[in-house]
Amino acid sequence: MKTESKSTELDMKIAAVLRKYRVRCGYSQRDIANAIDVTFQQVQKYEDASNRISASNLFAVCNYLELDIDTFFGDVGALPTGNKQLKEAIKLERLVARLAPDVRNALIKIIHAMLDK
Repeated sequence: MKTESKSTELDMKIAAVLRKYRVRCGYSQRDIANAIDVTFQQVQKYEDASNRISASNLFAVCNYLELDIDTFFGDVGALPTGNKQLKEAIKLERLVARLAPDVRNALIKIIHAMLDK
């Protein structure tokens, strides 16, 4: 009997990190798919965490994007859970990435100051 599996917090984090770095590096889902020999639809499923990415495909993605595997696991649990929160986190990351480095650093300091209160 097949058991239905739900995405875990770690699955959601891996999905978000994959999307973040794919976009940041300027690659399409099709580019990633071609690099790891899957369909772009499969990459979509990896990025929305509806399918889990295998260890070998994650390793291939890391090689293609020139990332350390720790990028996906270094701060497990740092991303919020829940689809709405995940979408908001990704949206915020995209906006912040567009800021000039000095403005981005200032914003990070402000956020840290707010969290310390």
